[in-house]
Formats: sequence, structure tokens, C-alpha cells
Amino acid sequence: MTDSSNDLYIKVLTIAANERLPSQIHDNKIAPDHIFTELLKDRYLTGRHEKSFGGGGYFANLEITTLGRQFLKKLIIETEAETIKHKAKTVGTKFLKWVLLSIGGIFIALLTAWLIKKYIG
Repeated sequence: MTDSSNDLYIKVLTIAANERLPSQIHDNKIAPDHIFTELLKDRYLTGRHEKSFGGGGYFANLEITTLGRQFLKKLIIETEAETIKHKAKTVGTKFLKWVLLSIGGIFIALLTAWLIKKYIG
């Protein structure tokens, strides 16, 4: 499971945890098939994949497992931590730029005052 898919895992597992998954999923409106396949393979969901005669297939009777609920909690915590980390980094970077510009401005003002006093009077 990759980090880029975490939002889809959270989406599917949250829907499953709230018992809102349809009894048959075949149109990729919720998430791509590979997401359901991975969640089933890793035992975060129970259910089955049915093959249809036309070559396609659908997922049937999907339910979240205890392991799936634990994984969902872990993903939510990791996602929230990343969000906080990103916000802190953004705020920290802006603050550092402000401090450096302020120090630079003060230095230029002091240097200008010193030069004026020394050469002009």
C-alpha cells in the first residue's frame, strides 16, 4: 500500500466502517478496483470479487474487519500528523523569512544612520 493511495483507503474504510458500502461495487465510483483488491488481500475488508461473463467483475458483500478498523485509525492519525507537520513547516518558514528580513532591515537602517553621522555630520 502506498502513501498516494492513503486517501482512497481512508475513504473506502470509512464508508465500510459506517456500513454504507453497497452490496455490489462494479462501477469504480467509490474507488478503483485495485484499492478494493488490496484491502481484501490485506484482510482489511472481507467479501469477494465475482467475475462476470462479460469479462468484468464486481465486489460483493464487503465489510470492514477489526484489522481494517485498526488500519483506518492508523491512517487517520498519520494523515493528521502530516497535515500538522506541513502547517508547522509552512508557518516556520514564513516566520524565519520575516525574522531575516526584519534583521536585514534593521541592519540597513543602522548602517545608513552610521554612514550619515560619519560623513554628513
